[in-house]
Amino acid sequence: MASWDIVIPEIFCPFPTTFSDAPHPAAERVGRDVLAHLPASRASSGLDRTVAAVRLVDFTGRFYPGSSPQGLFITMMYSLIFFSHEEWVESGDIQHHPRPGEEAARVYDRALMAFDDATQSTVDDPPFLKMLQPFGQSMRAFGRPDVTSRFRAALRCFLQAQAWELNLLRRGEVPALAVYRDLRRHASGILPAYSLTPLIFDMHTDDHLLDHVLIRTLIARLANYASWANDLLSLSVVP
Repeated sequence: MASWDIVIPEIFCPFPTTFSDAPHPAAERVGRDVLAHLPASRASSGLDRTVAAVRLVDFTGRFYPGSSPQGLFITMMYSLIFFSHEEWVESGDIQHHPRPGEEAARVYDRALMAFDDATQSTVDDPPFLKMLQPFGQSMRAFGRPDVTSRFRAALRCFLQAQAWELNLLRRGEVPALAVYRDLRRHASGILPAYSLTPLIFDMHTDDHLLDHVLIRTLIARLANYASWANDLLSLSVVP
């Protein structure tokens, strides 16, 4: 098929080309609602410092100036869960060895159950797991089971890829390039975030659009770009 025969489907691009100069009018109110989920699930002050350092409330509003208050809540909540998960993973290091595989597998299985509202959190559960329950409830309140299903699938792949990375660290192995290329985009957490776009901006989408080969390719390339750039910038600079 010639290149000029390709018909790109129409899709609203909600992402600003520049960082918004004006704060989101609902950011502070939504931020208070999101951060209210922290006290009951806080395990340390590390997550508080992270939230403050990245200016979660203000920056999220500026990155998504066209989002609804409900959509802003969803994306802030996911960001908080993501940072909380990173805090949990890093806090499990013992003499530079990651958490035991059995512990990570158990927590990740319960994480999906928490999102499905199929289990009650316990005092031993990490903060990110506890926050997945109200997050899942908030998603289902939109009445978009198609988006919820796509997010859950992306979340499952994210957790599986995280377990893959932990196993590599535990064994001290470097993945093959082909394996890294295929799995790193899932481990980055970008794909679950992208799947939230229809809720963040109240977009009417359907499976035909989201499963279009060009849209799927663009999503994969977006995730590759962001995750590869993050990895490159994380390398130690040797003078």
